[in-house]
Amino acid sequence: MRAKTFLIITFVLFIIISFVSLPHNPLINDDATMYAVAIRNTIHFNEWLAPLITPGDMTSFLDKPPLGIWLLSIIPKLGGVNEVTIHISNVVYYTLMIGFLYVFLLKKRHRRIALYSALTLATSMTMILFARTPKLDILIAFGIMMSHLFIFQYIKKRQIRYLYYFTISVAMGVLIKSGFAIIMPGLTLLSLIILNKSARGSFFKIIGTKHFYLCLILLLAILSVGLGVQYFAYQDLFSIYLKSIFIHSKYNTSYFGFGFNKPVILFMLISIFPWTPLFITSINFRFKFNQPLTLRYFSAVWLLSNFFFLLLFFNQTDIRTFTMLIVPMSILVAYKLVSIQVFNKKRLVESIWAIFFVLIFAILIVSILKNPLNASGFDQRSILISLSFFVISEIIMVFYLVKPNASRYGILFFSVCLSYVILFYQTSIIANAFNPYIKWTDVISNEKKKGKQFVIYRPIGRELRMSSDLCYLDFKSGLADIYIWQRDDMIMLIKQGGVVVLTDNGSFADLSSSGNVLVQDKYSTIVSID
Repeated sequence: MRAKTFLIITFVLFIIISFVSLPHNPLINDDATMYAVAIRNTIHFNEWLAPLITPGDMTSFLDKPPLGIWLLSIIPKLGGVNEVTIHISNVVYYTLMIGFLYVFLLKKRHRRIALYSALTLATSMTMILFARTPKLDILIAFGIMMSHLFIFQYIKKRQIRYLYYFTISVAMGVLIKSGFAIIMPGLTLLSLIILNKSARGSFFKIIGTKHFYLCLILLLAILSVGLGVQYFAYQDLFSIYLKSIFIHSKYNTSYFGFGFNKPVILFMLISIFPWTPLFITSINFRFKFNQPLTLRYFSAVWLLSNFFFLLLFFNQTDIRTFTMLIVPMSILVAYKLVSIQVFNKKRLVESIWAIFFVLIFAILIVSILKNPLNASGFDQRSILISLSFFVISEIIMVFYLVKPNASRYGILFFSVCLSYVILFYQTSIIANAFNPYIKWTDVISNEKKKGKQFVIYRPIGRELRMSSDLCYLDFKSGLADIYIWQRDDMIMLIKQGGVVVLTDNGSFADLSSSGNVLVQDKYSTIVSID
């Protein structure tokens, strides 16, 4: 069997297993649960213009534009809302994103680069993690990728249609996750204007023309329609909603302030894992002003301009941010693979980095075996099997780098895919081991069997200390019988009795209720009131 055929078969099987294994992919107790609840409420209560966390409470909107929730709601709407269907959407968009990148690069006659970029993108840690959660990160990464590829095409070919495609993709990105969709391509464009003569000429040529103004009008029109329709749902709260999207969102407020965010470096190295040894040595800081704008040049500028923004100005240190940079990182890894495999370039540094990762993971495994419980009391041994397979993959990478060829790369890619497949089927064990709420659903279920109404109480005006805000139990326990957000209504219901209430500790204390606390932790309370 030819090496390329083996790679394609392995990749297709990997994508199929990515879908088939979703029943083993549980809802994680973080802000993924918030999106899951918003998706469920959008569909069940037909709240398409105003996705809400608490049905009926118009102040419980997400601080995100609507398009992302709409796109994530399509498959659950067609197949019914459950834990599998809410996870399918992002795997679909992840697959489409890989396909779009492959076809785009293939049309550019970069056959090897197209293949290696797609395979690297498909098996990068950050892409895998966020493709299997109902969050917005894959969608915004898809939008930012398209905007960059379209502007690259415009600069190279100077065909106006790509400028309009760029405008539409930016608008779609803004309607998914606001600021990033403008900042990321904006920084890339600014850097290209400074560093590359060809890009500067293409950009200045369009300024002041009718197409420039038509693109601005098109951008504003799409945003106005996409956001404007929500006025009919929010009405008096519409201005507050817009402020939450564009001003008060934690991501938008994190743009301001100069500093040195060291965790960003670590997140970048983890995000492209297990291809990190190849990525580290693929970065080139040498940019010549008169140099032709190649795909490699463009990808390096795209990556570095955005990376330094995250390093120096962006205070929200979160690995999810790097879903937006995995594409240029994958393209650079592809160029490194071609230089090693086709042109037999030196690879000593890459080998040292691969050995370094083997040692780090080996030390981590030994550490877990010696101290199975972490600081929170969770048993970490559940991750040992997955870690072991990734160690094997890095060892295979070392052997590949010693004597690279297409067959050895095929074995390496197969081992990486196998490591992820093991992780897919271990995910529920790992997630449940680190989830303190896994047994709380039984408490609620038992009370409902006694004939008590299930009530979720999220009063207006609280200072949230946990982003998921009761949403894990809200989704896993099914729709509550009653949702309450006013204190007086909750007190009246307590007097009537016959309810089991899920709320946060501060809100429960404010009620001064003498109900029977069934279970409680640092944030949440379940109380039974007869």
